[in-house]
Amino acid sequence: MLIGEIREIKNFLDLDRLIRETLTHNDE
Repeated sequence: MLIGEIREIKNFLDLDRLIRETLTHNDE
């Protein structure tokens, strides 16, 4: 069902945001 795909996309976006925040903190 679509809910499973949406959940996977949400998890991927959360992970991507976490990585971006980590990289940004490392630059400072």
